[in-house]
Amino acid sequence: MKGGTYNHASIGIDDELEEFYSFRTKWGFCIEHPFSFNKEHKKYIPCAIYQVEVTEIEYRNIQEVIHSFISEREQYHYSYLSVALGFLGIKHQFDKGYYCSKFVAELLERSGAMVLKKDTSVYFPSDFLHEKASIYFEGNANEYSMI
Repeated sequence: MKGGTYNHASIGIDDELEEFYSFRTKWGFCIEHPFSFNKEHKKYIPCAIYQVEVTEIEYRNIQEVIHSFISEREQYHYSYLSVALGFLGIKHQFDKGYYCSKFVAELLERSGAMVLKKDTSVYFPSDFLHEKASIYFEGNANEYSMI
């Protein structure tokens, strides 16, 4: 989305990287298992995993926010309007409407884990490439599952 190699963003918070959290068009807030392949073509999707060092407090803050999204998941929805405004560079805030990278950016910023270079409402997957994070993995999804 909005240039770059990647068109989706999600966040994983455990060392095993088995579960990721994000927003998707069909489901709104969702828990993803990106390396459990149920469709052949998904094995070859390019992906990058970035690692962000966080303090214990920041980690607990991230967990708390994710758990609140899980427990209230019916209240949240994927927002096409938010995507359109973000694409146009128009800062905005909706209480319950998100898209993938806006969710990840807001979670990182709200937890104190990162101070981002721009407003979370205009954040897209390629924007994470310009933040202070170290590359953990880059390649096709099936290559990560072989590590």
